Amino acid sequence: MLKNLLQGELYSKLITLKKHYNELDTYEYATKGSRDLIDFILDILDIIDIRFERYSDRKLYLLKSLLPFFGKICGYISESRLKNIPWSIVPAYARLFKTIHLNTGFILCPIWETSYSIINTDILEILFQEVLSIKKFIFDFDTKKELESKVKKFRKNMPDGIYIIFFPKIERLSALHFSLLGHEIGHIFAAEWLSSNFDNFIRTTAIDTEFERMAMEDIKKRQDKPDMFVDKYILQITTTYLNYIKKILCELIADIYGAFIFGQTTLISSFLFSFGSGLDDTSFWSEGYLSWKYRLKNIKRAIDFLDLKKSINPNGDNITVKNINKIINEPHKDNSINQYISMFLVGFNMKAESIFEDVIKNLNSQIYLNYINQDIVEKVKMRFDQLVTPNSYFDENLNEFPIDFRNILSGTWQYCFDCISSDFKKYEIISKQINLLSIKGIEMSVEQDNYNDFIKERDS
Repeated sequence: MLKNLLQGELYSKLITLKKHYNELDTYEYATKGSRDLIDFILDILDIIDIRFERYSDRKLYLLKSLLPFFGKICGYISESRLKNIPWSIVPAYARLFKTIHLNTGFILCPIWETSYSIINTDILEILFQEVLSIKKFIFDFDTKKELESKVKKFRKNMPDGIYIIFFPKIERLSALHFSLLGHEIGHIFAAEWLSSNFDNFIRTTAIDTEFERMAMEDIKKRQDKPDMFVDKYILQITTTYLNYIKKILCELIADIYGAFIFGQTTLISSFLFSFGSGLDDTSFWSEGYLSWKYRLKNIKRAIDFLDLKKSINPNGDNITVKNINKIINEPHKDNSINQYISMFLVGFNMKAESIFEDVIKNLNSQIYLNYINQDIVEKVKMRFDQLVTPNSYFDENLNEFPIDFRNILSGTWQYCFDCISSDFKKYEIISKQINLLSIKGIEMSVEQDNYNDFIKERDS
């Protein structure tokens, strides 16, 4: 009887989920990733439905934990509907994402939290590998080779990966928030970099041996000796702090990645975003977040490193930018968090330029130096002055050229900073106008660029 009750309750939840996913299938979405994920999960739910009566008690127990995960994904997809997303940024973001990550999809999901984040593991891979071995529910057990063949066939029409990226709803009409999403794209690279390079990083900076030495010193200083073997205690402490610095390093690399896509715009937008938590707050270090002051220093150092390659100075004479740089250059408090983080900062400082080079290599042609041109930025600002959408400009021969979205974003913050006055209400009105023009300009620019590509392909 109890098994029948469990089966009945689980089957009811399964049918309810299928109903919701089928309903989601009728809506319009800002990105193809949402539609791909709906189709993928519906296929899985259909197979589970067909095989449901044959499941053992063990599989029913696993299914009980699995269905809430599908419910969570259902909520993400629901929020990613076209009505919730500022469409104007989607074409540019899709173009950038495709250029960097080739055959991968993404889902933009607005949230009410004032933060940006990403599930930086392919959601399809999570479904197959990490969520209670879903393969057990949809495939019969064969040899490993046969199983891999079935998984590959099941994913045949899917992209190589799908990533869910979250951004604050309150920022949906802010053009500058677009550059903060570059940090989220960077998490994909950061996860790959850490997987391949973290062990080498801690070894070549001597962080691994120094952490062991520090843990041993901690034991000697303690009045109450740990109730375990010394070696085991040292391993526990070093493992804990290595996990902490791995999370911190992931955030710093993602910051660098975004900075190399958007340049000075990343520094400005990150500075503005940091007002929400304070520049010197170090209380979230164990979650991977050093103070914003340190992170901004890291972003600025990355930009300066790249600018030195072409001997340019992107800051100009804007007084607001000078004041921001002055604040960033003030001492940070992260060295005083604890001795382990202080040692990590020494090691990161040693390896920073090597990491910069790795990011540049990964981004290849997408680094901002290939796009941002101050002469074009000035044309953007002139169009803002006339309240005209800054999607293109004309050369001396009256040939029209689309303006890359990086130049539009640079023009956005430069124009707004030039308009700062003591009247904050007036600034708010101007800023809103410029942001809306900027967002629309980005959309029109990418559409024009896509059209030009189509013409070139047709005529080639």
